[in-house]
Order: sequence, then structure tokens, then C-alpha cells
Amino acid sequence: LQGRGVQSEVGRELVRIGNLKMFEEANIPVPEDLKAKVQALSDSGKPIMIVSQGDRVLGALALADEIRPESRQALEK
Repeated sequence: LQGRGVQSEVGRELVRIGNLKMFEEANIPVPEDLKAKVQALSDSGKPIMIVSQGDRVLGALALADEIRPESRQALEK
């Protein structure tokens, strides 16, 4: 699922974590209100991961990381 996400069987159900394209390709419907939130967060620069169990979307995760002041020094090494 390169570039789209990951999936694994948990118990007897398939759990998926990935982007909207992954769910579209798997024909798993993502609620319109969640799509709107995913788009808004994505537009603000946050990577978004949608989570499902079986064919049911459970929600989405937005990732964010602050750049620490010492990051520049670490990169220069």
C-alpha cells in the first residue's frame, strides 16, 4: 500500500490506517463531514491518517510536530 497506508488483520477484521485515496480504492465510504475535516487539516499542512476496522471508519488522526530550537544544530552536524 505504498504511499497510501497500512493494513493488518486484528482478530478476524482488517484494520486500515491511511490516506483518503486508500479508502476510496478499497470502496470504504468516508463520511462527508469527516472528509471535510480531513481536507481542512490537510490544507493546514498536517498529515492525516484515517482509521477503519472492517468496512467501518472509526475516525482520523492529524499529526503535528513543532520544530525545536536545537533542530538547526542537529541538522548541521
